[in-house]
Amino acid sequence: NPGPFGLSQPHPDSPALTPDIILAPLLAFDAKLDRLGQGAGYYDRAFATFPDARRIGVAWSVQQVDTLPTDAWDMPLHAIITENGWIARPMDRAE
Repeated sequence: NPGPFGLSQPHPDSPALTPDIILAPLLAFDAKLDRLGQGAGYYDRAFATFPDARRIGVAWSVQQVDTLPTDAWDMPLHAIITENGWIARPMDRAE
């Protein structure tokens, strides 16, 4: 169905889908795979809505910082993909 701006979108009667992966852009990330987003909370809400989805950050390696402040609701990423490769956290930290 055509939606706003002529973009295709699912029909309103279509069944809802649950994503297996959420690709999230970011401004910065640290070694714990915490991410700094753009502040609107869009991806934080998506992570909370789909807690079983793998959270994958998409970044440049220069966006890595030593540490980031986090809040109680922040969910760390499962992995980050950069131009240099894949950075994944140990599975024992997976949620």
